[in-house]
Amino acid sequence: MITGVVITLNDADERLTEEAVQQIQALDLANTAHDAFAFRRRNHIGSRWIKQCGWYPDYCIRLYNKSKTRFAEVKQHAAVEAKNPKQLDCDLIHYSFENLGQLFAKPGRNFSGRAAKIMYQKGKRANAFSPFIHGLNAFIRKYLFQRGFLGGVDGMTVALSSAVNSYLKYAKLLEFQRDPKVLENEDFNKVW
Repeated sequence: MITGVVITLNDADERLTEEAVQQIQALDLANTAHDAFAFRRRNHIGSRWIKQCGWYPDYCIRLYNKSKTRFAEVKQHAAVEAKNPKQLDCDLIHYSFENLGQLFAKPGRNFSGRAAKIMYQKGKRANAFSPFIHGLNAFIRKYLFQRGFLGGVDGMTVALSSAVNSYLKYAKLLEFQRDPKVLENEDFNKVW
């Protein structure tokens, strides 16, 4: 192994394809001009690969030189910052959600509250219309502009989930503005 080069699958639900393994083995990591390599990520609900709604290709850096890169300073999702990454022509598989229930439960339980808390701490503000407007915008973006309609029921479901998640994020932000004590609630910190 080349010193400082790391391959990381950030989630236990990510898998390399055989094609990805072959491309990694073919790289000359000692002489590359690139500080990182990104893979296309195939996001799944159950065993179904979701190709629309901006879910594919979802490029993610998973091979990088740790002495030339660093993790981005974000609180929501871990990400590697690289100056000269290269996109590889291969996929990794991401079993994002076991079923549709998780698709709706996970964002409401984890992501929307955390995102709202980050927005609140950064000084972002919402009004009474914000949850509806942002939810509608998320649905239109996923279903129309990112061609969710081509994915049939799965495309519609992902677009609806995105709308619900966006709605909840702004509804929770509005709640924090109206009642900052919610942020201090011990149970809140356990849930979010």
